[in-house]
Amino acid sequence: MSIGIDLGTTFSCVAYYQNGQVNVLENENGCRTTPSVLAMTEDGDCLIGQHAKDVITKATSSLFDVKRIIGRRFDDVLLQRDMPLWPFRVEKDTDGTPYLQIQNDAKKVKFSAVTVSSLILKCLKENAERKLGVEVKSAVITVPAYFNATQRRATEEAAEMAGLKVLRILNEPTAAAIAYSLKGQRFSRRNILIYDLGGGTFDVAVVNVEGPRITVKAKGGDTHLGGQDIDNIIMIKIIEEFKRRHGMDLKGNYRALKRVRKSAETAKITLSASNVARIELECLHLGIDLTMKITRSDYESWIENLLMATVIHVERAIREANLKKSQINEIVLVGGSTRIPLLKKIIKASFDANTKICESIHPDEAVAYGAAVMAAVLTGVEEVQDMRLIDMIPMSIGIQCNRDYMSVLIKKGTVFPCFKKKTFINSEDFQTLINVPVYEGERVLCSHNRQLGEISLPIHPKKRGESVVDITLEVDHNGILQATALDLNTKKAITTTIVYDHCAFTQPEIDEITSQSEEDRLFDETFRLRYKQLQKSEDMAYDYKHRLEKIRGSVDREKYSNLMETVEREISWLSGFPKVPPSDYIHRRRTLRVKVYPTLFLNLSFY
Repeated sequence: MSIGIDLGTTFSCVAYYQNGQVNVLENENGCRTTPSVLAMTEDGDCLIGQHAKDVITKATSSLFDVKRIIGRRFDDVLLQRDMPLWPFRVEKDTDGTPYLQIQNDAKKVKFSAVTVSSLILKCLKENAERKLGVEVKSAVITVPAYFNATQRRATEEAAEMAGLKVLRILNEPTAAAIAYSLKGQRFSRRNILIYDLGGGTFDVAVVNVEGPRITVKAKGGDTHLGGQDIDNIIMIKIIEEFKRRHGMDLKGNYRALKRVRKSAETAKITLSASNVARIELECLHLGIDLTMKITRSDYESWIENLLMATVIHVERAIREANLKKSQINEIVLVGGSTRIPLLKKIIKASFDANTKICESIHPDEAVAYGAAVMAAVLTGVEEVQDMRLIDMIPMSIGIQCNRDYMSVLIKKGTVFPCFKKKTFINSEDFQTLINVPVYEGERVLCSHNRQLGEISLPIHPKKRGESVVDITLEVDHNGILQATALDLNTKKAITTTIVYDHCAFTQPEIDEITSQSEEDRLFDETFRLRYKQLQKSEDMAYDYKHRLEKIRGSVDREKYSNLMETVEREISWLSGFPKVPPSDYIHRRRTLRVKVYPTLFLNLSFY
């Protein structure tokens, strides 16, 4: 049996496809979603789900928000921002990755984010087996669209540790689009917008649905924006109010923080249905109680900027899909945070009155529903074999050449799985190693983009242009990137899975990169033209230099010296990559050709 799993930041959901329909599984408590929480009892037993969330013996004995930690480095800015609000400790491991620490009596227990995720997945798997009465061997597991290669691979590893074969790592908005396409929405052709605001992440996708054919036209999002951020805003307001009244900071009191977080989450849910939420916390800190009232108007003023930030992603995705807002037929709201009344007002105000908001998709279950359908497709279930899913690369991927130039191999919007190959030569005489840094982004300069990783290949030392290397970049079904470098002279090759040296783009970085791609298009185009002319000029100059060296004995010494000096002077000038118009490079090549080529032509027999 294969299942679909929505492994969420705050809640997880499991579904399966059988007899032509999708069923969402209930857990042992009769709930269709399970809290993504782990806790340890005083006896050392691990609890998962609602039991773990309810444990109150020690605030430092439970772990949550693991999806915000998995695949990240300890020094990540977003991780550091969240840490003061968690009641558990996050420490730096020897390899720079974070580990989570549970305090159980006098004993400290360490967990990696992968281990915690695997225990949650194992719990979901075992519950499914109890409910279905069969062994569950494989699953489609969903992740945010903007999860990077490290985060995707870490999720795969967690599933493997839980005893699950991963059929596919599926983007969450894509899974929601699959759910939409099978929920009786088989229209001739429709453009839909998936708006997925979950507990910890935000995804948006513009998808074209035509019967069983689903084409992702554009996508965007923020791996660190969701309902937990709303909880954090309310938490901070409660902490600030306590400090204002009593002059005491709660941030070091982990037990108090856990109670404040639970009250913040409850207040958020209450304010989606009521105009007032009351916070009542007895003996919160040093025997001091806290009672406060939060009105919906205050609450909405606190979170409005956060919700408006999602609209920027929505508008950008529509532009990248080459559509207008009026061409969006329907909006599918996914994720528990989409129940917030202010959010629905903002979304409706951002679109035409004719654009419908889909009410037939359950916001908490849509992603698991789509994952279950994809699991059925991948395991050969006949009823769904007509489904065709076309997904795309969210940002261009390329490698760094000299002068910081980014040579794009896989363009933004390319359908994956895919692979692209380009041939490169050594840029210096007698190189013994070629380093190939791999970047993601839309700018012409790598320094304006984001490094994903690097591959290094030893090569046989030869003169410039004589060592030839094929670079291949491949993105598989799960969106994981592999790079291969092949020395065509020695036939030696090296392949590596490219992982992010740091973490996914932060929201300010995404905004900066995207806005620069629009504002500085002229700069990028000018640089490209100049760089291409520089390459041609350098190729000619080095070619002339090597050919002159070969005919040295057959040319008058003074003439040889003058010609070589002319060529080396040109190489020296080019090494500074002068900021001159591309036409200047063309003119100088013509001049160099007039001076040097006649002598080379007269001595063709020497090379």
